[in-house]
Amino acid sequence: LAHPSFRILLTALAVGDDPRVYQWEGLPVLPWDRFEIHAFNAPFERGALRRYGIEIPVEQWRCTMTHAYTRGFSGHLADVGPQVGIPMESRKLADGSRLIAKFCKPRRPSKTNPDPYWTPQTAPDDWDRFRLYNRQDVEAERAIYQQIRAWPMTHDELETLWWDWQINDRGLPIDERLVANAIDVASRVAVEAEQEIQTLTGLNGSQTGALLAWCQENGLPRLPNMQAETLQQAIAWRNTPDLVRRVLKARLEVSQAATKKFDKISAISHQGRVYDTLQAWGAQRTGRWAGRGLQLQNLKRTPKNAEELADKLAERPEDFVREQTLEDLGSIVRTAISAP
Repeated sequence: LAHPSFRILLTALAVGDDPRVYQWEGLPVLPWDRFEIHAFNAPFERGALRRYGIEIPVEQWRCTMTHAYTRGFSGHLADVGPQVGIPMESRKLADGSRLIAKFCKPRRPSKTNPDPYWTPQTAPDDWDRFRLYNRQDVEAERAIYQQIRAWPMTHDELETLWWDWQINDRGLPIDERLVANAIDVASRVAVEAEQEIQTLTGLNGSQTGALLAWCQENGLPRLPNMQAETLQQAIAWRNTPDLVRRVLKARLEVSQAATKKFDKISAISHQGRVYDTLQAWGAQRTGRWAGRGLQLQNLKRTPKNAEELADKLAERPEDFVREQTLEDLGSIVRTAISAP
C-alpha cells in the first residue's frame, strides 16, 4: 500500500441486507465516515482509503476475518465459506488470483501492447471477469458475516482488535544503518565461507548430501543432517578432525537463517519504520496474537553483549567481520528495532 504506484482500480460495496452490490471504477466520493464498515481483512481497506486521504476512526470498522478467527474458523476467505456453509454461488471466484495478478501487477511491454499494465481496453473479457470477481468478493464476505453474526464479537474483543490496528499503524522504529551494515556483513561473510568450502572440498555449500559424504570420508561419523544444531554439536566434538571442523564452521556461516531477518526488515520497512507485525486473534481458536511479516515472536534470544555487538556493527563493520560470526549477527536482530 505504501508503494508510489498504488491505486484503486475497482470499488464494490453492499449496504446492510440490500441484495444489490454497487460497483465503481476507481474510488467513489462517498460519506465514508458515516458508515460502520465491514470487510474481510479490514486493515487492507483501511490502508487503501488512507492512501486517498480518507481517515475513518477505528471504532467504525469491523473485520470479518478477525470475527471468524475469534469463533474458531479459518482466516482465509476461500476456506471460511465452506466452513460456515455458504452456497457455492456466493463464494469467491476460483480464478481471482489470476485476475489480480493480471491487472494489479506490471507486465512486460511489447511492440503490440506497450502499456505496462493490462487495461479494460487491452483485455476486455478478463476485465469483465475481474469486475465480477470484485462484486462476488463482496457477496462472499457478506454471506460469511451473515452466518457468524449470531455470535457477535464482544466489546472487549473489538477493543483488542482496534488496539492491534493502532499498534500496527504506529509501527516500529528501525535502526536503518545497523540493518544496512548487517546485510553487507552477512553477504561478505557468506561469500568468504562459500569460498572456504569450495577450496577445502571442491563442493558448493548447498550440496548437502555430497558434503555429508565428504565429512564421513574425512574422519567424521555419518551425520543425520546439516541442521545448525547438528553442526554445532559436531564442531564441539573433540574428535572432529580440524579440516572437517573448518568446513562445518563455514557451512554454518553459509546457512545462517537468522541473518535473513535483516533482509526482511529492509524489504518491508518504510521511511524508517516496520508496520503490520502483529495480528490480534491471529492464532486460530487459541486467541493468541500472531506474528506477521517480520515475525517478532520468533526472534533469537539476545545475548548479554548485544549492545556491544550492535555498536560495533553500526560503527565499525570491518571489525565485526574480522572478529564475529554470522551467528553473532543473527543474535542481535532485536537491536535493529530501536526506539528513540
